[in-house]
Amino acid sequence: MRSDPRFTQGTGTGIFTGNELLVKGALEAEGGVHLLTGYPGSPIAPFFDCVTALSPLLEAHGIVGRMAVNEAISVAMVNGAQMAGCRAITAFKSVGMHVAADALAIGVLSGTQGDSGALIVVGDDPWSDSTQVPADSRFLAEHVRLPLIEPCCPQEVKDWVGAAFQIGRAGQIYIGYLMTVANADGGGTVQCRPNCYPSF
Repeated sequence: MRSDPRFTQGTGTGIFTGNELLVKGALEAEGGVHLLTGYPGSPIAPFFDCVTALSPLLEAHGIVGRMAVNEAISVAMVNGAQMAGCRAITAFKSVGMHVAADALAIGVLSGTQGDSGALIVVGDDPWSDSTQVPADSRFLAEHVRLPLIEPCCPQEVKDWVGAAFQIGRAGQIYIGYLMTVANADGGGTVQCRPNCYPSF
């Protein structure tokens, strides 16, 4: 089965949604990303549609793309990836960050080792456009001591995935990644770079 060619595009301009840019950013991240997981909920749910559609590409390069049973389990998977020296991303909505808070606090306290890395993507819907609960996950991130970055345009959404792993590697820390409805459901044109697939 052939994968969407946009996700193997190494140069030029591409058009993506915000959720697709999270995946393209993971594929372009230096050293690659070993695990893409999480639990769906607006505005992050399309992230999982993208991961599922790209499963042939991911599997061909040894990348695990798997929806977790819940948000806490997804963070447990990320925590386990750190023990194996792997880079991992989990994505969930703001309410899910509360579900994952215990496992997340443990992971943040433990940190990352060597060349591993953990990116915690949380989708916020501050105006209740698509969810029943308005949220600002910056407060919970502060509570569990998770540093948080917030991209503001499509190019940043893609490029800052790799930058977040670089920051995390330098500080041996987990990095939070805030995606609002506007960035997740929106999108636009970006400059693409070659993919970097993980080694084991």
